[in-house]
Amino acid sequence: MSNIDAAKIAKLARIALTQEEQAKFQAQLSDIIGFVSQLQEVDVSGVEPTAQVTGLEDVLRSDVVEACDEDTRKKLRAQFPARKDDLLQVPAVFE
Repeated sequence: MSNIDAAKIAKLARIALTQEEQAKFQAQLSDIIGFVSQLQEVDVSGVEPTAQVTGLEDVLRSDVVEACDEDTRKKLRAQFPARKDDLLQVPAVFE
């Protein structure tokens, strides 16, 4: 891999590199590409593709709106530190 290739990859990744870092990463990228080339030579015919092998499954649940009575709502609103009318104010997440 040439210096131009390492510089181009750094630019695509939006990483500013010094000449010293560029030389270091050039060597590392060359090694990585060499390992990938070795992997391409491995015979994987008959091997079933897998994304993961642990058998874990997503355990997300659906959001369900549960109604409550007006008395419960009033108690909740009364305990909330920042309110405006019937709305509850929370700290901003985004600027």
